[in-house]
Amino acid sequence: MATMIRWTRALLAALLLAAVVSGRDARAQAGVVRGTVWDSTRAAPLAGARVYLAGTASSVQSGADGAFVLTAPGEGRYLLAFTHPELGLMAAVVQPHTVTLRAGDTVEVALAVPGWRTLTRALCPDSTLRHEAGVVAGVVTGPGAASATVTASWYAKGYSTRAASFTREELTTRADADGLYVLCGVSTQSELTVRAESSTAHGHTETRIRNGRPARVDVEMHDGSG
Repeated sequence: MATMIRWTRALLAALLLAAVVSGRDARAQAGVVRGTVWDSTRAAPLAGARVYLAGTASSVQSGADGAFVLTAPGEGRYLLAFTHPELGLMAAVVQPHTVTLRAGDTVEVALAVPGWRTLTRALCPDSTLRHEAGVVAGVVTGPGAASATVTASWYAKGYSTRAASFTREELTTRADADGLYVLCGVSTQSELTVRAESSTAHGHTETRIRNGRPARVDVEMHDGSG
């Protein structure tokens, strides 16, 4: 009887060891995707992005340098995508990459948030632009940032028979649930004041459209009592 028990224990130990080794071999042979996530709107790495293989449980967060290493569940063809809390409406413009992985493969992929010109074409179709063609977009932070009212205002210069005149113009929108906003049709010639306001806080910043390029303008709101 004692011999049988020892034999059974030895068999179980051997099976357990085989399972551990098999698991290690499987992980060693799994395909790996590595690369970086770049934010073209800031010209900087995108930290904190969730990079994932669509349709699987495989996901990882990009580091401070935008780098990531992701292990696939097995061989096959996958859609590699990423998301980030600050993307908001821009998430619809980010395109996934198709990767084909075989056992033991390591595939390098560069992921990126598109540049402002690409985002402008997607977020501001020509039909939505006024006679002005400038675009400002960014993220509102602070109390009540979600659904805060965002207004860009400027003074447009005009001329009469006697002298120049200035007319105040503005565009208004609402930030989305992540605080992202986009304003299409602001002046490309004048100084802009971008103001964000909620029921409890407000903030503003000044900017100017340069070389016709869309401007990123993040606005931090502070408690109105301060």
